[in-house]
Amino acid sequence: LNDSGDQRQRLFAQRAGADLVLEGDTVEQLVQRLDDLFVAQRQEQARILIVDDDRSMALFCQTVLGHKGMTTRTAASAAQAFELLAEFRPDLILLDLYLNDMNGIEVAQLIRERPDMAMVPILFMSGEENLDQRFDAIRMGGDDFLLKPVKPRHLIASVSSRVRRSRQLAGLGERDTLNVPPGRTDRSTLVHDLARSRRGELGDCVALVLLAVDDVPNMAHRLGFVRTGDLAQQIVTQIVLEGVFPGGVCVLGEFSLLGLAAASSEGALRVVCEKLQARLQGRGWLSAEVPEPVSFSLVALRVDDHSSGIDELMSRLSHRLLDAQDQGGGQSVWLPTATALRSAQTPGELLARAILKRPLIAETTCIEFRPLLPIQGQHAGQYLARLRLVAPRSTLAESVIDADTYVPIAREIHMLNRLDRWLIDALARRIPTAAAASGEIRILVPLSADSLDEPAFADWLLAELRKHQIDGDALALLLDGRDLVADLPRSTRLLDNLQTTGARIFLRGFADDGRDAMRLLRLPSSYGNVIGLHAPDPAMDAATWGRCRARLVAESQRHGKIVVIDRVDRPEYLSDLFRDNVHYAVGSAVGDWQAEPSSGAVVMSL
Repeated sequence: LNDSGDQRQRLFAQRAGADLVLEGDTVEQLVQRLDDLFVAQRQEQARILIVDDDRSMALFCQTVLGHKGMTTRTAASAAQAFELLAEFRPDLILLDLYLNDMNGIEVAQLIRERPDMAMVPILFMSGEENLDQRFDAIRMGGDDFLLKPVKPRHLIASVSSRVRRSRQLAGLGERDTLNVPPGRTDRSTLVHDLARSRRGELGDCVALVLLAVDDVPNMAHRLGFVRTGDLAQQIVTQIVLEGVFPGGVCVLGEFSLLGLAAASSEGALRVVCEKLQARLQGRGWLSAEVPEPVSFSLVALRVDDHSSGIDELMSRLSHRLLDAQDQGGGQSVWLPTATALRSAQTPGELLARAILKRPLIAETTCIEFRPLLPIQGQHAGQYLARLRLVAPRSTLAESVIDADTYVPIAREIHMLNRLDRWLIDALARRIPTAAAASGEIRILVPLSADSLDEPAFADWLLAELRKHQIDGDALALLLDGRDLVADLPRSTRLLDNLQTTGARIFLRGFADDGRDAMRLLRLPSSYGNVIGLHAPDPAMDAATWGRCRARLVAESQRHGKIVVIDRVDRPEYLSDLFRDNVHYAVGSAVGDWQAEPSSGAVVMSL
C-alpha cells in the first residue's frame, strides 16, 4: 500500500518483488484486484524441487516461490534429491552447482538419464562467476543459470517462464486438464501403445524411435532464445505432419522426440526411419529466404522383446544416441533387441550389465591394491588400484567381474566417466585413513578417456580433493596412451588442464617404440610412464619386445619421467630392472592384490 503516491517508493517495491502496488484504491477495487491476483497465482501452480545444501538459500527460494502459489520441496543433498524425484515429480528443479555429496553438473547428468525427467527444466544456482563453468553447466543438462544472490523477481520470472514453456512443449498446456494437441502423445499413452504393439495390435513389426537435433547448444547460441523456440515448434509440427508415428509423437524436450513406427517388415521399417531422417536433414528450417540447416540423429529399436520395459528401452536408445552425437551426429542407427544381445553375451557380461544399470554400492564393488616396489625410486607408499564388480549371492564362476569384461559394457552404455568418478571418490575417502596409518601414500587409479574429454572433470576433481582434504599428489591418474595419440595436441591441452588439480598423470598402453609411442613418452604434462615387462602382442617375440622396452625406458628417463614396469611375474626379472635403472616395479612377483593399502614398505630378498 502506497498512500503517498511517491513513484520512487512504487518502483522500489516492485524491484523488491511486490506483485501489486495499490494507491488510493476503493474497497471494491482492492477486492477485485486481489481476486485477479489470486486467480493468476492459481494458474502459476507448479511443483518445484529445490536442491541446495545452504539452508538459508533453500528457504529463501521456497518462500519466494510459495508466495506465487507454487508447491516446493527442498533437498539438502543429491541423495535426498534422487529420492524425491519419483515421489514429488517436479515440474522444475532448482539445483545448486556445488553440493556436499556430489557436483551439481553430475547430478544434472544423472537426472537427464531418467526417461521421465528428460524434459524437466533444470536451473542451476551458484555464485560461480566463471563463464566457462556456467556454460559447461548448461551444456551438461541445465536450461539456465541463476547467479547468487538471486533477486526474487528474477527467480520468479525464470521459474515461471521455464515451467510454462516445458508444459507447452510437452503438450500439456497451462493446466494438466487440457487435452494433448493432435499428433502428439504423452508418456502414459506411449506406454499403453507399447503394450498394444506387443499384443500385435499395431502391426507385424513395430519400433520405438528416438529422434533428436544434434549440437543444440551451439545452434541455440547462434540463433538466440526466440528463434530457437520457433525452430523447436516448427520441427515438432513437421514431424507430426510426416505421419511416421500414427499414435503421435512424445516430446521429451525442446529437441528430442519419441514415437512408435510400424511397417510390414523390419527392412521396410528401417527404410521408413532412414527416409524420415534424410528428409529432416535435407530440409531448410525457419525461413524460406535464408534456410537454417539442422542435423538430426535417429536411433530405433524393435519392441517385440517382451522382457524389456520402456525405461530399459529408453536407456538403450538414449545412450546410443549420445554415442552417435559424440561421433558427429547425422546418423540413423538400428539397435538389436535385448534378446539378441543376451544370446551373444557370457554370464559374466550379463551380470556386469545388470550391476552397471544400478548405482554402485559396497555390495557390488571391490577395490583392491597392489604395491609398487621401489627399485631406483624413493617413494615406498605407492599402490596400483583396481575396481572389480561383484554379483552378490551369485553362484556363477563369473560372480567377480574384472575390468576387461565390464569396461567395454560401460563404454557401450556411456557410463565410463561415472565409474571413474565413483572410484576416485571411494579412494579419496580411504586415503586420509591409510595415510594416517602408513605415512605418505599415493594411489595409481585408472582413468578413462571419457573423463578426460569431459569439460567439468578437472573442476570436479579439484572440488573432490578439497572436500576430502587430501593433496592432489596422493592420486596418480593412469591413462591409456592409445586413447590420446589420435589427436595429441588436443590431448595435451586436456592433460595440462587436468594437471592443474595437482594430481600426477601416468601413461600406459605402449605397444611399440614407434613415432607415436615416442611422442607420448615426451608429453610435458605426464609425470611417469607405465611399461609392460612382456610384449602386449603375443605375436611379438621376447627379444624384439626387450629391445622396444629398453628404448621406451631410456627415452622416458631422458625426458625426466618416472618409469614403472608392470606385470613383473617372476623375481628373476628384477635384476634386469635394476640394471635398466627403472624406478618402480609392480606385479605378482612384487606383491599380491590386497583389500587395503598395507603399512610398511615392500621387502624382497633377491
